[in-house]
Amino acid sequence: MRKWGLTLLAVFLTIILTACNQNDSKDEDKKETSEKTSQKKEASQDESGEGFKALKEKELNSQRNKKTTNDSSDNQIIDYTDKQKIAMLLFQPGLDDKFITADDVLKGEYQSKFSDGVKKKHLPKLTVTSLPENTQMDNTPTGTKFYNIQPFPSQYSVNIAMNEHNMIIFGSQSPIPDYNELLHGLDGMAKVYKTKDVIKSEKDNPKLKEVEDKVDMQ
Repeated sequence: MRKWGLTLLAVFLTIILTACNQNDSKDEDKKETSEKTSQKKEASQDESGEGFKALKEKELNSQRNKKTTNDSSDNQIIDYTDKQKIAMLLFQPGLDDKFITADDVLKGEYQSKFSDGVKKKHLPKLTVTSLPENTQMDNTPTGTKFYNIQPFPSQYSVNIAMNEHNMIIFGSQSPIPDYNELLHGLDGMAKVYKTKDVIKSEKDNPKLKEVEDKVDMQ
């Protein structure tokens, strides 16, 4: 009898423990479900509430700032005259071998490289003459202006093609059939610079005004 009593007690305890474990499992499931529901609710509130609005406002502000920066750069180009931009162009690197530079203008002399050899010549001013629209050059961007620069440092005629995107100084002995040839360097006889970069690099140059004063626009 005692043995049977112990057996019944063990069975009874096992049943109780099993029931408790099942209740704990159910409670845990309920807790997990409740947490997931709460997270979904919070996410939904973020998308329609203050957090989402703040994020959208931040994105809009970023877009506005980018547009303002671009507009400011465009206005910066307009704010300078062609004479000022040409003076800025003369300060750019890479002009030494084939073109008259800002340093030449400041010194008042340049090197003439013709068939009779290299000679130093006096440079009281740089004459820049506006040229008519070049209708024979294909693919020329709208608004491109052409200028001729004298004196020539060599047998090549020196010209400038400039628009809101690029400033190109180039030497040639014959008409250029396509603007893209200038963009590609014209076999070493053209130097291409971004207009915005030229202005950004030289607008505060303390020597700019001195060079500008020696540029004679015609």
